[in-house]
Amino acid sequence: MSSERERGVIIAAVITGAAAIIAALITVYVHTSSTGSVTDSRPSAVEGGRTAGSSEGGASASVDTGGGSPSSPAVFRSGTVRMVLRNSIQLATSATNWAAVPDGCGDCDLWLYSDLQAGSGSAISKLDSTQNADYATCSTATSYQQAISPQEVKAGLQFCVKTNRGNFAGVKVSQASISASGEIASVTLGIVVWAS
Repeated sequence: MSSERERGVIIAAVITGAAAIIAALITVYVHTSSTGSVTDSRPSAVEGGRTAGSSEGGASASVDTGGGSPSSPAVFRSGTVRMVLRNSIQLATSATNWAAVPDGCGDCDLWLYSDLQAGSGSAISKLDSTQNADYATCSTATSYQQAISPQEVKAGLQFCVKTNRGNFAGVKVSQASISASGEIASVTLGIVVWAS
């Protein structure tokens, strides 16, 4: 009887371990196939660089964290993410892959469809070339909108996002690839999210 019980415990442990391994493999597969590559750092400056297939004139993805300003809240998160067509991400999350999912999600802050769109409850403020996406600029911006067209998404573009959780994020495009049909095929973003 004791031997049978021990065997049942061992089988349960093996099944639990196998399920954990399968879940980890699925997470890695979904992450790699849906977003390309993702890095995350806290709270250092955002890393940038060119990716395979990037357009000429790639820009650094470094975003001013606003760390020197006494009115800036702490950096919640910063990092670089590469999105591909039909991906969406959450900004105010601690998930290592920015909670990236294909085909959108109700809680995502940025969606990449034919253009770069704010998610449900979020908004984007495209900045002009003289502005930096720092906390002071993002928290006082008044021109929030729902999308940025493919023609406007180029390396060096900076914009702010007000997340559906009330956080502000500064974003800088370091790479953008436009498809022959005029859609954004992929975009690499340097992101800083400030605590709300």
